[in-house]
Amino acid sequence: MNFIKFVILFLFAAPSIVIANVELQINDKHYRFEENPRISDVLSIVEQEQEWYWHTSKLFKLNSDKALSKKQNLVNALSNGESHISEIARNLLLTQVKSWDLADRVVIDIDYDLARFSLKNNPVMEDGKFLLMLSTRNRPLYVFGAVEVEESLTYQENTCIEDTVGSLQKASFADSNYVYVISPNGLISRTPIAYWNSQCTLVMPGSQIYIPVQENQFFPSIQETNEAVARLAINRKFMP
Repeated sequence: MNFIKFVILFLFAAPSIVIANVELQINDKHYRFEENPRISDVLSIVEQEQEWYWHTSKLFKLNSDKALSKKQNLVNALSNGESHISEIARNLLLTQVKSWDLADRVVIDIDYDLARFSLKNNPVMEDGKFLLMLSTRNRPLYVFGAVEVEESLTYQENTCIEDTVGSLQKASFADSNYVYVISPNGLISRTPIAYWNSQCTLVMPGSQIYIPVQENQFFPSIQETNEAVARLAINRKFMP
């Protein structure tokens, strides 16, 4: 009897065996891991397939809806006229934002060499479903926002951003002083493009360039809306 009680107590006291469940899609290939892999383990699978341009790599968590919630909040704010921008500008942004395919972006540097030699850049992946998008260096720039037509621009080496956007057909309500550059690594910069700007700013291949609605010092909500659009664009599930 004592032995039986011991066995029962041992079974209840023993730690349960937890099997990791990490599902990962790398471009169009699917993988499943029963142990939580590090980033280097994941990249080792594909690092020799192409000469990847790691700076444009993007990792998304698919089993989370934070980005979709932020998208709905922005759509509601635009629809309700909370941003003090014109109706035509609101409608243009609404059309663009509603069309976006989003997923929660995991903002982390994806680089095989960095991951192999730095624990900071080689975290263990948590359980969940993920999408890793890899590409080569030849990526265009994608322009959206207050423009007549959203378009992809051929990336030109050593070209200042003011020259890049200078030839665009912007909407009448476009801001002429700043653009928002969303780099492929998930960083956002509010970059001056006005004639008074003497600094040449270069952007990375594969960047998104958001042409904002003209801002007004008396209506800070316009800048807040522009910033919300740029932040949401980080989560776009596409390669320009």
